[in-house]
Amino acid sequence: MTNHKNHLQGILYCLLCYSVWGVFPLYWKMLQDVSPVEVLMHRILWSFVFMYLFCVLWKKKSLRPVFKDKKQTLKLALCGVIISVNWGLYIWAVSNEHVVDASLGYYINPLLNVVLSHGTN
Repeated sequence: MTNHKNHLQGILYCLLCYSVWGVFPLYWKMLQDVSPVEVLMHRILWSFVFMYLFCVLWKKKSLRPVFKDKKQTLKLALCGVIISVNWGLYIWAVSNEHVVDASLGYYINPLLNVVLSHGTN
């Protein structure tokens, strides 16, 4: 019974996630008078604040060893740059009437992430 319940819960979460992603372009479109760079900076800032609070509240100290390793820190920085470019292009695309193009990019992006992460540990 729990497997069935988990399955239904997973489907519900999936539908909720896709619904939110489907509505996101409407939200970004309402912000078209705001510079995409400003929207991106707010998104980066608030993501950092919320993740920091999450780590503090749940006492996630496991990140400290990651930042002591230069190679891991560089990988995290590269991931941060890639996701920032991704967010920025998406916001710009929606603001400039390229929603279908942005959707294609969001389809291809996970495939690119898998290719880039292949062989890393």
